[in-house]
Amino acid sequence: MSFMFIALSAAVGVGMWFLVIGIIFSIGGGSLFTVTHYDSLLFNTILFLLCIVVYLFFAHHLLQKKLQLLLLICFATTFLSFFLTPWLMDLTSSLK
Repeated sequence: MSFMFIALSAAVGVGMWFLVIGIIFSIGGGSLFTVTHYDSLLFNTILFLLCIVVYLFFAHHLLQKKLQLLLLICFATTFLSFFLTPWLMDLTSSLK
């Protein structure tokens, strides 16, 4: 179960990176970031806030179960995957 939490934390970090990029590019009207039909600023912002709320509930659950170390590992995994996503995308594109 702990490995699932860590994997989900990594996925949340990657997803939040794409949401932040979507929010940044759609501030000017959305003409720079048109990959999907869901490229509006409102949609990206709501989804980003929803991810934060779910992550806070997840953290609250782990704190109630007295699993602070797992929470720290999950937070570090999210943080690392958030900042390593651009590098990993560049690495995978250069391998192709």
